[in-house]
Amino acid sequence: MPEVEKEPSTVTAEDGHVLVKGPDAVAVKMEPEAAVETANRLAAAAAEAAGHRMIEEEADRRR
Repeated sequence: MPEVEKEPSTVTAEDGHVLVKGPDAVAVKMEPEAAVETANRLAAAAAEAAGHRMIEEEADRRR
């Protein structure tokens, strides 16, 4: 399992493409449409994960 990152990736637009640079020399170059869909999926997964965290924290408080 990869290490959990706490810092966000760097995202830039160059020459009509979106570049994402992350930890461990990760680099991805995407078409704008792919980047938009990836952003939507990332936002949805982040919201789901935050919800799970809130549920776990509430369960811990009730114990």
